[in-house]
Amino acid sequence: MEQASAKDLSEILVRFLLRFEYDDNERLSQAELEAIYNFVLPYIPGNKKIVREMADYVDCAFSFLLLEIRQAVALYDAFQMSMDNIPVEQHDSLQGLCAQLSAGDKVQHPVWGEFFKAIPLLLKDYGPYV
Repeated sequence: MEQASAKDLSEILVRFLLRFEYDDNERLSQAELEAIYNFVLPYIPGNKKIVREMADYVDCAFSFLLLEIRQAVALYDAFQMSMDNIPVEQHDSLQGLCAQLSAGDKVQHPVWGEFFKAIPLLLKDYGPYV
């Protein structure tokens, strides 16, 4: 099977968006995009690229949500994406994760430790379901 070029894929995407009369005018303001980015960055300071991409993604995909909820969604997604970018030697730090959680100890894993600190922010909008 022949691989499609970036140009071919771009043309397919443009045709798709035109077919559904996609209008990018619904995009959030630059100020709200920056608010999402600035909210997430302190949690994942070593992955500015992922934080920017997830802020952009949430900005485009979830414009109907309140800013506070979009920030939590971007934070959650950025944590998930940053798991793929940790060095291989740090993957072993998951080995003691269950024991650390069970004992109430500080989580040593670089990504999951920060994720667990942020859980209250991620869950506070779920009300009695938490």
